[in-house]
Amino acid sequence: MTIRSLILTTALASFVSFGIPQTAEADSVMCTMDAKLCPDGSAVGRTGPNCEFAPCPGEDAGDDDMDDMDDMDDTDSDDTTMPEDAGESDDGAADDSMEDESE
Repeated sequence: MTIRSLILTTALASFVSFGIPQTAEADSVMCTMDAKLCPDGSAVGRTGPNCEFAPCPGEDAGDDDMDDMDDMDDTDSDDTTMPEDAGESDDGAADDSMEDESE
């Protein structure tokens, strides 16, 4: 009867310990598994309480995403103007092909 009690006690303790769900701490943060490709070919993941990308090796720990956005805004005003001959065919007449399709 002693062996039987020992086996039942062990089984009951195992069942109870595995049956209790493990809860996360209140201040823990779960980040998505995104990766940022660094210029040297390595990749870094999101980390910290705000889930920001870790800095690339050899990079300062700054706000790199905003630097990338600033680079996108640096456009030349000359690049956005249309050439004078845009919309004209070889004979100099205006290209009406788009208007003909809608009729």
